[in-house]
Amino acid sequence: MNSHADSVGSDHIHQFLVRIYFEDTDVAGIVYHANYLKFMERGRAEWLRELGFDQSVLTKIYNIVFVVAALNVNFRKPAIIDEKLVVKTSIHKIGFASIELKQVLENERSEINCHGLVRLGCVNRTSLRVMRIPGEIKERIHYVD
Repeated sequence: MNSHADSVGSDHIHQFLVRIYFEDTDVAGIVYHANYLKFMERGRAEWLRELGFDQSVLTKIYNIVFVVAALNVNFRKPAIIDEKLVVKTSIHKIGFASIELKQVLENERSEINCHGLVRLGCVNRTSLRVMRIPGEIKERIHYVD
């Protein structure tokens, strides 16, 4: 989305717990691959909420949304019904109009089920044109990190 980005060393890792239900699995009894993306989305939404920016705040006050611009996901170990997974979200890079997040899904034995790198682009909610990330949001991200 943009070529300038600052690497952000982050010790802060947001954690969000999900439980695997029957509806999350496929015929083999393991989590259907697309559902990991849903779990990651929930983790990102809760990360933003922890910063004080619910999705409704972003749209109403700033008239922006963060859209997935790039996504690289690696599947390592299948999750099964009734397991609990922790979605861990941390900053990788932040640029003028984008944020890269590292996300890891781990089971209760600290085994990695899935991990990925997600680049979010900041866009105007109405026009969908790329916008700078508002200063207040960037400041809060850096403050948490």
